[in-house]
Amino acid sequence: MLSTVVAKGSLRGAGVSGRGTDPRFTLGLLFDVGKALESHGFPALENYTGDELMRLQLALFDFIYPQRKDGDR
Repeated sequence: MLSTVVAKGSLRGAGVSGRGTDPRFTLGLLFDVGKALESHGFPALENYTGDELMRLQLALFDFIYPQRKDGDR
């Protein structure tokens, strides 16, 4: 399942919003967060659908890059 999201090229930092890139926001970051969640009893990343992985990625992005009041990140 994880390869489905990667194949679409969706894991590239601030490119999610179309505003540049952040080389720290990688597949490895998503994988590490997934492993941390798994260690706390949540399903393994391998059991996520492509949609669930995309939602996890977007949730991380929104957490790391909160939207300002004017709508910019």
